[in-house]
Amino acid sequence: MSGSNRIGVSGAVATAVGLLVLAGPAATAAPVSTTAQTASDHPWVRRVLPTGSERPRLAPAPAVVDAVTAQAAQIVAGVNAERARAGKAALRVDPCLTRHGTAWSEQMASTRQLTHQSLGGMLSECQAGSVGENIGMTTLPAGTLMATWMKSGGHRRNILDARWTSIGVGVSRAADGTWYATQEFSSR
Repeated sequence: MSGSNRIGVSGAVATAVGLLVLAGPAATAAPVSTTAQTASDHPWVRRVLPTGSERPRLAPAPAVVDAVTAQAAQIVAGVNAERARAGKAALRVDPCLTRHGTAWSEQMASTRQLTHQSLGGMLSECQAGSVGENIGMTTLPAGTLMATWMKSGGHRRNILDARWTSIGVGVSRAADGTWYATQEFSSR
């Protein structure tokens, strides 16, 4: 099942494309402890070898990323990989679009309904010239949605649209384990 709607706001056109599939995610980052004094305190912390008379010091701990953040990052990477294959410029991650995508994915997960949101508010709030949206849901990891979106004409057009300069991806997991994902696109 797929759908598309267009809305005109202040002369700009916002395009929304949706697809009912079995995949989707949401994202937050977990805090990381970097206070260990020796490598033996935390096995994942490595020592940086001293040079000259410097005292040994600990390297920063690797970032700990939760599953939701990893799923959203995988979707962004997938979009930019597909764009590179098509000779299109990579999209930069926009925090405003990410907030909208995350909030919408959380809404869909809480209601367990795959529907598009009104995109008009993003135009002014995110200072965009135009906006577009892809949504999806799955019981598989949300990153698997990229293959499904690329097989759908409307979703593929949104992903490869040359006018887009920015992306925000939100992912959320419903209580039943279903992932919901939202891709927000914008041009300036």
